[in-house]
Amino acid sequence: MHSELKQIAQIEDLFELCEETTRIEHKGKELQIKWLPDYQSDQTLYQSRYALLNTNILLVSSSGIPNPYDIRRATDHLEQIHIEYEIDNVNLIWDVRKIDSPGMKVRKELIKCNNRLDRFWKNRYLILPRKYKTLIRIFKFVYQSRIEKLYFTDTIGEALNQILLGNSPENEVSLFSDWSDGERMDLHLKSKEELIDIIKSYKKTQAESTKKIMDAISQITWEGKFKIVESEVKEDDPHFELINAFSLLQQDVAEIIKEFKDLNQNLELKVAERIVDFIDKESNLRAILDNSDRVTLLLNNRYELIDFNVAFSNEMKRRYNVIPKINQSALEVINNEKERKVWKDRFDSALKGKSGIYLDQDNFDNQGRVMEIKTFPIREIGKIKGVSIFIEDITQLKNSQFKLIEKNRDLQKVNNELDSFVYRVSHDLRAPLTSILGLISLMKIETNPEKIGEYIQLQERSILKLDLFIKEIINLSRNSRLGITVSKIDFPELLNEIFEGQHYTKTAERVERIWDIEDGLAFYTDRQRLSIILNNLISNSLKYANAHQEEPFVKVKVFSENEDCIIEVSDNGIGISDIYLPKIFEMFFRAAQDFAGSGLGLYIVKETVEKLNGKIKVKSKMRQGSVFKVILPNLKNRYDAAPKLDD
Repeated sequence: MHSELKQIAQIEDLFELCEETTRIEHKGKELQIKWLPDYQSDQTLYQSRYALLNTNILLVSSSGIPNPYDIRRATDHLEQIHIEYEIDNVNLIWDVRKIDSPGMKVRKELIKCNNRLDRFWKNRYLILPRKYKTLIRIFKFVYQSRIEKLYFTDTIGEALNQILLGNSPENEVSLFSDWSDGERMDLHLKSKEELIDIIKSYKKTQAESTKKIMDAISQITWEGKFKIVESEVKEDDPHFELINAFSLLQQDVAEIIKEFKDLNQNLELKVAERIVDFIDKESNLRAILDNSDRVTLLLNNRYELIDFNVAFSNEMKRRYNVIPKINQSALEVINNEKERKVWKDRFDSALKGKSGIYLDQDNFDNQGRVMEIKTFPIREIGKIKGVSIFIEDITQLKNSQFKLIEKNRDLQKVNNELDSFVYRVSHDLRAPLTSILGLISLMKIETNPEKIGEYIQLQERSILKLDLFIKEIINLSRNSRLGITVSKIDFPELLNEIFEGQHYTKTAERVERIWDIEDGLAFYTDRQRLSIILNNLISNSLKYANAHQEEPFVKVKVFSENEDCIIEVSDNGIGISDIYLPKIFEMFFRAAQDFAGSGLGLYIVKETVEKLNGKIKVKSKMRQGSVFKVILPNLKNRYDAAPKLDD
């Protein structure tokens, strides 16, 4: 052997050597040593040291009291060593004699970690103290069924010998040996008294062992608070294995109880947190429900009230003079027989799994409310347990919808009228201009002064027609844009202005003009708009006078009726056919095609009357005349409320 080889008495002392030692001799065989990084727990005193012998034997020595965390971290460390140093297909010798009795969690973690490292190991040898052999026998079904090629020896040297010699080890853990011949001869040589003393001693030991076991069993089965019964026993005690087994079982029971206590404590904390959270959420939900205007209630499948908010209670008190209570039947609260039947049908529909949306017109207390009712089935584990009902006042929403519909209708009307207006206006504006241009072209080539004079008169008529049409468009625009300016109306003055303005109308000279105004009439409205109304109506009466009538007239009668002002403009002109009467207020409609006109006059009249919140009616017969009746509200209150110049 080389001089640097160190001879040691026992391989068990290997880890006491300095790590600089690289070779040792065992049973006449030289072993190369490669020291590997140790593992030291950062939580407990547990540690493991590693040495690789001849590249195919991994020797591990562990000490301390590990926890599951230590086992996982140590396994990670060892796995990294195998990969980094390319250690594979090795025989593992693990000395666990300096580890205190491992608990259940540690043992379970060992099973998992052994499975992780299984791919690196050929055979595994555990160096166990006798008390651990009891543990292995108790939990043999755990270890032997899950880990193959796992062997148990008393010393490192014994395991090393089996590996070096290539022997096939036995899996069985032997704790008892048969009586040897020497032991039998010793008993034969004993006297009767000595044998009696041996039997008495054995019985005494048996009684003490039995008491320890019974105490341990009683703690496990009967005591309210479990406490480990200390049962120290020597290894030469014939009952060592049995007592040791009970000691190990007590430790496992203590660990289980502690785990359950911890779990129970955590569960109690979680339950307390959930209860507090539930109370907070219930309070918040209750606050939301009670501060909501929406009626909310919950029923079970027997129509009984599970819960409801303040809005429901107030509604029942208002409608039925009843204050509802929890567990009371909702059908009992509704004391109107007809309504009770309606609600029962709705509840039954929801209890059959159908959600419902209903609209009720609520005329209670003449409020005219529109109520939206929603019903939903309450499901629990696939079964319908009740009904949730939500009732909301949507009167304002419905009114807004109706207003929107009206606005859309008005907008559609405006769009249609605008299309027609643009077309007709462009046509009626271009017609006089085209006529004027044509007349100008004729005048350029005409030399006869009389003809030129006729052309000038025709141009003047076209220009007047164009001017009238533009005025009507301006009146229409002003009526839609400008607000109402209220003043007191002096009807004689206003009518005089209008008739004076119509003096040069073609038929005005032969038509008698009559007005009949109620004495002392104090009427207030928009003078400009009233002037437009009367101008158009009087102009039509003059324009459509009957040429065959001996005494044609236009009459304006003004009088009060209730708080309204009635203005009747009548004539004995050509009249209007019944066929055309429904259409005369439409834009650009002309009942008489033989007379010049834009077709805007009566349309402007109707729009102006409606702007003043009034109404207009017409009666007419062919060749007998027409009567237009305008009803306008007196706006004196509005005039009084308006600021004056003095203010």
